[in-house]
Amino acid sequence: MMTMTDLDALNRAHDGAVKEMNRCAVAIAEAVADGREPADADIKAYKVSKLGVESTRRDLEYCMGLALAEIIDK
Repeated sequence: MMTMTDLDALNRAHDGAVKEMNRCAVAIAEAVADGREPADADIKAYKVSKLGVESTRRDLEYCMGLALAEIIDK
């Protein structure tokens, strides 16, 4: 059974992943705005962080669906 504490922890993980993805995107945008090629490490970090956002979002949606199903089935 999912508790509100579990959902809150998962939501915080998602928020952290979004912040990291945004940080990486800003680094890339600043490089481009300065007329530089973004560093390969920055691009890789963005791709990895984007996957983190997508996976935590899916986990959050799945867990919320399970919690909702528990409520409906009662």
